[in-house]
Amino acid sequence: MNKFIITGRISKKPELLSGENYNKVHLNVASDKTVKNGDNYEKSTAWNSVTVFGKAAENCAKYLEKGQHVICEGTIENVKKDDSYVTYLTASKVEFGAKAASSNNQEPKEDPNNIPF
Repeated sequence: MNKFIITGRISKKPELLSGENYNKVHLNVASDKTVKNGDNYEKSTAWNSVTVFGKAAENCAKYLEKGQHVICEGTIENVKKDDSYVTYLTASKVEFGAKAASSNNQEPKEDPNNIPF
């Protein structure tokens, strides 16, 4: 089976790239992972670059925001370039999750000196 599932947060707002016959978006997805270092476990971040094509790419560019949680599912392709291999992750399905908490979205606090009566 040639399949991946990655869950994480978007590191920057996706930009739609359009060509003659295609639309695509590159998503930079940051996923947390735990790594053993001696007797301790430390949190680390794995960065994944996922490409999305077509209508899904348009929706990603339109609705995804920096810090938003996503679940990407698709195929893996290894391509030989010179003396090494490059791995491409192409998503066939992207699920949008919760948006990142922002200080701009918080409701303003009431002024205790501004009493309405």
